[in-house]
Amino acid sequence: MFVALVPLSLAEAQKPSGVPVADARSVIALSQAVAPGGISELKEVDIGGIKQWISIRGNDRANPILLFIHGGPGAPMMPESWTFQRPWEDFFTVVQWDQRGAGKTFSAANRQPDASISISQMQADAEQLIEWLKATYGKKKIFIMGHSWGSVLGLKVAQHHPEWLYAYIGVGQVVNSRRNEAVGYQQTLAQAEEIGNEQAIRELKAIAPYPEADLAKFIPKVYVERKWNAALGGMSYGQTEEVELPATTGARAHRGRLRQLDRLQMPGGVLRGHARSNHP
Repeated sequence: MFVALVPLSLAEAQKPSGVPVADARSVIALSQAVAPGGISELKEVDIGGIKQWISIRGNDRANPILLFIHGGPGAPMMPESWTFQRPWEDFFTVVQWDQRGAGKTFSAANRQPDASISISQMQADAEQLIEWLKATYGKKKIFIMGHSWGSVLGLKVAQHHPEWLYAYIGVGQVVNSRRNEAVGYQQTLAQAEEIGNEQAIRELKAIAPYPEADLAKFIPKVYVERKWNAALGGMSYGQTEEVELPATTGARAHRGRLRQLDRLQMPGGVLRGHARSNHP
C-alpha cells in the first residue's frame, strides 16, 4: 500500500474532530520539512566494501555536519530520529547512519549477519564515512555524537583522528562495559527489591553472576537484565515496558574497555540520563 505525502496547511491539519484530516505520515512530513536551500537526503554509500545507508538533514547547507553514531550494536535511530532531531537541524546538518548489521544497511545485505564484524571494522567504517562526508559536502571538520555503543566507536575515532573533529559528544558514554553491566545490574535488582516486584527479583537473581565472561552465556542473560531495566524505568525516559533487543552479530564487539585515554585533542563532552542504569 502506498500512502501519498500530500502537503497541507497547519490549519487543515488541525480540523475539528470528526472531519477527515491528513494521515499521520503527511502531518509528520509537514512538521519535518526542511527550509528552502536546506538538505534532506536518504542514500546508500559504499563503505567498507558494502552498501551502507545514511540520512542527511539540515536547514542550511553551510551549517557544520553532526554525525550521530547509534548504539546497540544494532539499534539504529534513523526510524525514530524525527521524534527528537528536528531542532538540531537549525544548527547542524545531521547525519544518521545505519551501521553494518543494522537497519537499512542490514536489509541491503539481504539481512545476512556479517560473521567478520569487529570493533576495528566498525571503526574503519566510521572513519571512511567521515572522509566521504567531508569530501562530498566540502567540510574540513565535523562533529560526532556517539550514543551508548556508538560512544565506543565515536571515542575511538576521536582518539585516532582528532584533526577531523570540531568536538566529540558522548551520550551514555561507555568506558568499561563490564563494570557498566555489573553496576547497572545491581541498580536494577535494587529497584526491583525496593518496589517488591517478586518476578523481577526472581529472574534477576537467576542470572547471577552477572555479567558472564563467557559471551555465549552472557548474551541470553543480557536480555533478562535489559527487560527489567526497561520495565523499571532505567532504559529510556518515560518507558516502563519490555523492549526488544536487536539480534545482531555486532553484540560480540561490545565488550572490554577503552584503554589509555588520557585526554582528547579536541573539545568534548559527556551527557548521561539520570536513570540510565546500564551506563552508570
